[in-house]
Amino acid sequence: MKKMICLAAGFLAVLLSAPQTTLAHKVNLFAYADAGKIFTESYFSDGKFIAGGKMMVYDSQNRLILEGV
Repeated sequence: MKKMICLAAGFLAVLLSAPQTTLAHKVNLFAYADAGKIFTESYFSDGKFIAGGKMMVYDSQNRLILEGV
């Protein structure tokens, strides 16, 4: 029984120390047009800017009209 408890505790320790994926819960996005171009500023709710985020804009018929990074 003692061996089973040690094994379970070891497994739990490994499981809890494994790297975990973190997902953003909220992204703030601001967009504006200037000289025929669209500019965006986007950041996570904690204030960190989004680097290299992919942006796709669709029209009302769900057709892709703009795409960028």
